[in-house]
Order: sequence, then C-alpha cells, then structure tokens
Amino acid sequence: MRLANGKWGVIVGNGMNSTESDGNASSTGNGVIFILDAETGALIKKLDTKQGTADDPLGLGRPNGIIGTAVVDQNGDFIVDRIYAGDLFGNIWSFDLSSSNTSFWSSEYGSSSNPQPLFVAEVSGVTQPITSDLKVKNHPNAAGYLIYFGTGKYLGKSDLTDTNPQTFYAIWDRATNGANGFTRDRLQAQTITTHNAPASDLRARVVSEIPIVWDDGSNPVSAEEKLGWYIDLPESGERVHQAPTLRDGRVIFVTVTPASDPCAGEGTSWLMEVDGTNGGRLNESVFDFNKDRSFDDGDLINVGDIDGDGEDDMIHGSGIQRINAGILSRPGIINHPDGRTESKYVTTSKGKVESILEDSGRNRQTPWREIR
Repeated sequence: MRLANGKWGVIVGNGMNSTESDGNASSTGNGVIFILDAETGALIKKLDTKQGTADDPLGLGRPNGIIGTAVVDQNGDFIVDRIYAGDLFGNIWSFDLSSSNTSFWSSEYGSSSNPQPLFVAEVSGVTQPITSDLKVKNHPNAAGYLIYFGTGKYLGKSDLTDTNPQTFYAIWDRATNGANGFTRDRLQAQTITTHNAPASDLRARVVSEIPIVWDDGSNPVSAEEKLGWYIDLPESGERVHQAPTLRDGRVIFVTVTPASDPCAGEGTSWLMEVDGTNGGRLNESVFDFNKDRSFDDGDLINVGDIDGDGEDDMIHGSGIQRINAGILSRPGIINHPDGRTESKYVTTSKGKVESILEDSGRNRQTPWREIR
C-alpha cells in the first residue's frame, strides 16, 4: 500500500505461535502489525496492541496474534489512512496512519503506550478469536465505517472439537478520536432458523429481518439505538474463518462446522447471504432452491405457521447447504451475460468444485462502495 510517509509498504500481522523457540521468539506474545518497506523489506513501523501472553482471556499464557487486516483510504488519495485488524483474543483494533510522520502512527483508541480495542467479540464472557481478513465499507447513511468479520479458529487440532459459540458481526466505527469501545448489547441481533428446501439435496436457512435503528449521536442513548448487528451461528462448533465478501449491498460469508470425529477430516458448511445494512434476510429470492434456474415463489422456504393464522408461512431463504458437500471455500463469483444472475464457485473438502446459481439483484441500486 502507498503510505503517508511517501513510501510503498507491505502490511502484515504477526500471525500465529510467536513465542515458539525458532530463533525469533517474541518475549511478550503480543499481537502486532508490521509495516515493511516494499522496496527494501526494512521495518517502517511496528504497531503493538500490548495484548499478549499475560492477557490471554483463558489464563493459559497463549500468545496473541493478528492474521488478517483491512486498510482504509479516507479521502480518496490512494494513501492508507487507517488500518483495522482482529486478533486471536477477539479484539478489533483501529490504527491511525494518516500522518506523514510515522512516530504519530498509533492506536485510534487509548494511546500508543496503552492501546484500547474498538470492540471485543465475546459471548457470555468467552472471547471469540478472529482469524480472517476484515472487510470495511462506508456507513450507508452516516460518517464512519462498518467493519464486517466472523469469529472462530480452524487452524489446530484442538479447533476441531471447539464448540464455543461463534458469531458474524458488522460493527460501526464512527472514526472519531475519544472513548473507545462498546459491547454487543449495542448491536442488533438477527437470528437463524434451519429448514428443508424444495430440492431434496439442499437445506435452507432463514434469517430474521429486524430493522436497525442507528445511534444518532445524541444523549441520552436509547436502548433501541445500535452501533451494528450480529448473527450468532446456531450449530455446535460452527464458525467463520474465511473473509466475507461485500457485494451489491449484501454480505456473503461461508461457515464451517468440523466433523465431531477429528479423524474424519470432514464437516459441513453454509453459504450465507444477508443484507449488509442490518444483517437481516433479503426481500427477494437469492438462491435457486428448487433448481429450475429461475428465482421466484418456487424458491420460498416453508417455515411453518409462525404468525399464528393456521397456515404455513413462505419466506425468502438466507443460506444454502448442499447435503454431503463437505466444507466449502470462500466463493469465487462470475457474472452471467444476462446481467441478473451469477454463479458462486467453491471448492469442497471432498475434492470437488461446486457451482451455486444465484440472483445477483444487480438491478437494485446501492450507494455503497468497498474501501480498499
């Protein structure tokens, strides 16, 4: 990336197992970001979260680590102004790189000597590791940025049997210096239910559609005012360890649930697609659940009588699973010549390439753009 000090830089997290005795062991196990000179490889800046083995939320002295990052150009000059990163302890960090003087590059919240996270991902006091890249977009109707990420780890042997609850989040950084942080009670919850699909080899998920009321910045703050949204993943051991995709006002992500038998080397995945603004289900058919290559009422999901009128309710699906497909990769997406449909291609843990036909919804206009 082009940096404010006039250099081109390479931005990397410190990754996993930083305290291993490999000749370059970290003495602190802190999660850090290295900014390197792209031409020479020399270290330009080390951004230290100050969160390491002594801060392990499990009290096991594990090293922290940063795997994925996201950069933001705030004024359109193609120079990095801000870096977001998630770490293994569930923290979301924001670093200010807008100054031409690298000595001023530091955490947006707290101070350089005592950085504070913008947000900590946790459920009932159990922190949720973040191991994928984050995605960032301008807030659709206010200043600041929405940061999208899933939680969960799928890297080591112990991860195969980890059944701690995981979540997909979108949180709002209003990008103003000051007091850091908020907790998930400031986020709008959406829920998932699972159902049979019209085609027998498919399963479907339906996500709720609760509107979000954004915090307007005034005091007092009401309980209805939110700073983002979240979806808790319902399956035991289900997680998100791959980066989401932001596309046409939607957020697309793949979940993974490893097999309960660590020796099986298998598991299942869901491809999820929800509204990027509030995390709720879309108001149109996205997936071809009946496999007739069209998107209409035949793709609606029967969720039973949820409104109490004595008749089954039919609702648009938000997630799709092909039975016995195994674990899926993050999808690659190809537009079709009709301008309306697209195919998402995934590789599977069974050694196959699967194609999922979708309605792109591209005839809808959206004011959003991804910040790269």
